[in-house]
This record gives sequence, structure tokens and C-alpha cells, in this order.
Amino acid sequence: MKSVFKGLLVLAVSIVGLQSTPVMAQAIAAKSFLTFGEVSLVNGVATDTLTTAIGAVAPFELTVNDISIEGTDASDFSVTSSTPFTLAAGDSLLVPVALSATTVGRKDASLVITYTSNDFAGGGETTIALHANIGYERVIGSVVAWGGNVPAAVDVPEGLTDVVAIAGGYQHSLALKSDGTVVGWGPSWYSNIPADLDSITAIAAGLYHNLALTLQGTVVAFGANWFGQTTVPADLDSVTAIAGGLYHSLALKSDGTVRAVGRTSDLQSLRP
Repeated sequence: MKSVFKGLLVLAVSIVGLQSTPVMAQAIAAKSFLTFGEVSLVNGVATDTLTTAIGAVAPFELTVNDISIEGTDASDFSVTSSTPFTLAAGDSLLVPVALSATTVGRKDASLVITYTSNDFAGGGETTIALHANIGYERVIGSVVAWGGNVPAAVDVPEGLTDVVAIAGGYQHSLALKSDGTVVGWGPSWYSNIPADLDSITAIAAGLYHNLALTLQGTVVAFGANWFGQTTVPADLDSVTAIAGGLYHSLALKSDGTVRAVGRTSDLQSLRP
């Protein structure tokens, strides 16, 4: 009989001990994984920036003491958030994480966050896995040219990038860059770009002449003018598209009408 009571007593003590142990809660809320996905090298470097949220789980107030990046490819990632900072219960903060890699392949690292809390949750450390796949080199808006190269019609200027449109004449070529400027190559007497030519949205080339459409809807023409193909009418405005022919030029206006200049034999099929 005594042995039975002794067993019950031991069981009761064990239950009380379990109930008196405090439950440790997680005071910080953060993702476990942040992926940049596929990022291509551009001019030798792959860059991107993502944000990840760090939050204080109610009812805890949280102090983030340090945010660092560790791991094999830690040098390919960076974080710019200033520490320490405090988050009230239920609040969160977006932390920017930047990628800057110069080699292809898989990149892995960890965003390490150390924190403290002013309640029984205590403090600790949490990590967010960082991942990116860096693809092969590419150059934005580069131009490749081939065919007859007399004189230098396919000799693309070295370092030409950021090209958004191209046009080709008989022995010359044009490229429109994203900043609204135009680059030309080939025989200089019909590929030379006017010095003040900027804010261009479209380009076109005829046999030996060129057209450029400005942001204001006007047209600039340059190159050979043997048949008046670069003589822009003084009242020509509200142009939305341009085209260059053998010895003639066309402009489409916003009202749907078309204006033409140049050799009349080239324009005989143009409907009035």
C-alpha cells in the first residue's frame, strides 16, 4: 500500500514541475528565405535589390542589435539598414538587401539578425537564407551589323550600348540611344549627326539621308538633299511616325494625314 502512494506522489510532483516551466515565445517575425531568382550580368555585373520585413510579434517589443551577411558568397550581397533599432509590438520594418555579383553561377549566403526583447521571450538570433542565380554576360542595347562594309557601314562604334532603335541607309547606319541621342557611322557627309540633336524618339534613313522625330512632334532631317528630301516644311508638326525612301521622306501626323517631300516620281503612288 505504501508503494502505491509513493508512486502517486512522484507523478504529482512531475505534473506540477511541467506546469511551472515558462513557455519561450518567438518575439521576431521574418521570412526564412529570400531569393533573387535569375539575374543576368550586364556590362560585367549583376545587380538587384529586394526588401525583407522584420517584425516584432505582439505583445513583445523588439530591439534589433545587428544585421549582417555571412556565408560562402557573403561578398555578393549587402544590407544597408542602420542598427540598432527598436520595433514596437506588432510593428515591422522593410530592410533592403542588395545583390552585386561579377561572376556567373549560384550565390548563397545568410542574412543574420540578432535581437533582444524586454520581456520573458528574451533574445536570440534568426537567419534568412539568400539565394541568386547569376546568368551569362549581356550588354543592353548592343548592335550587331554585317554585310557590305564599304565604306564602314557595318563598323559599329566601339562601346555603343543602350540602343533602343536602329536604321540603315545605303552605306550608313544610325542608332537611337535611350537618352534620346543619335549615333551615326559610315560616310561622314550623310551620317554626321547635327550637334544639337537630342530628345529624339524615332529615327529613319533613306538612301543617303536621315530623319529624326523629336519629343515635341517635329522632324529633323539631314544628309543629302538632292531632291528636297531633307527640306522639312515649316508648318510640319504633331508628327507621330517617320519613314525615309530612296529620295523622299514621309511623316505621319496625329490626325492621320501624311506629309511627303522629295523626288516627285517617288511619290506618285502616294494617295492624296
